[in-house]
Amino acid sequence: MRKSLFIFFMAFLCVINCVAQQNLFSLQNGNVVANNEYIIYDEPQLSQGMMTLIENTSRTLHTFSVSSTNNEYECDVRIVSNQEEDESHCYSQFEIRTKSGSLIYKRRGKGLPLTTTRWLSRESPDNHYFRKIDLDNDSYALVFAGWLLGWAELLGEMIIIVVNKNVATLVYDGPAMAITSTNFNSNSFSMDFVTDGVGLTDPETGLLDITPAKLLGRMKYRIYKEGNVLKIASWTIGDGPAVP
Repeated sequence: MRKSLFIFFMAFLCVINCVAQQNLFSLQNGNVVANNEYIIYDEPQLSQGMMTLIENTSRTLHTFSVSSTNNEYECDVRIVSNQEEDESHCYSQFEIRTKSGSLIYKRRGKGLPLTTTRWLSRESPDNHYFRKIDLDNDSYALVFAGWLLGWAELLGEMIIIVVNKNVATLVYDGPAMAITSTNFNSNSFSMDFVTDGVGLTDPETGLLDITPAKLLGRMKYRIYKEGNVLKIASWTIGDGPAVP
């Protein structure tokens, strides 16, 4: 009887604390293949006239050089906008181009503009327009962030692009806000976040106010590096999942 109760108790603990983990992407025959479950936002649909207007009026605000750890693959990340930059550091689009200028990938924000990674790092100030996480000699991940209203339950956007031998693949695009400070170090990258802002606002101020009590029982996520891929874990109960 005691043995049966012990097995039941251990099974119960597993139910409330075990973590669902899977890869954000896999490497198949040298190619990055995304797990499309985490690409929540579709590419913004704009008319051809609007796209032409955007292309004709856009300007490059910043250009950053990035490369693989073996320095064999180099490209530029361009921060592009249709307006002058102000203290909010908002912009409309990022572009990844080869050193010769050929376009590898570009993406706009979903509904709201893009900005620095402040909502994903929990750092203030945070002037990084993206974060780079080296995966292996040939590949790395680039993490971009969208604007967060702060007074609404709509969380900001997170976009993760994996660049493998100058081929870019979208592996995450959806709502996200970090719930702890994020370690963006390539060797120990780990980010805890939520994707749902409902119930996180302060009723008096209307501003997002993340507290341990409000996070209890809420689905939480962790993206972290393991080997040369990024994994994602999810859990609801406890202080954190049993992952790095």
